[in-house]
Amino acid sequence: MIYLNLELTDRCNLRCIMCGQAYSSNVHDTPDRYMRTETWSHLLAGLADVGEEISLCPHWLGDPPVHPEFAPMLREAFPRNAGNRLFRLFTVHTNGAL
Repeated sequence: MIYLNLELTDRCNLRCIMCGQAYSSNVHDTPDRYMRTETWSHLLAGLADVGEEISLCPHWLGDPPVHPEFAPMLREAFPRNAGNRLFRLFTVHTNGAL
């Protein structure tokens, strides 16, 4: 199984003392950013050609629900995944504050 993390945003709405984001607003040496929805769509389309089971997690350094298009991005992903053709597992890591 391939475990694929796609960072929708590097933004977080909290500043926890144990997290590096508490010390910098430029986690990747750039201002806080959001993945473009077109990029998300393109990445989803590419999963159909992988040929192995995928565990998809739209998370890395930021909190995914902070992305202003988070809900529409999920609404796109699941219908396209009918029959698990794109991913077998889907996990969201969040601080749950939103």
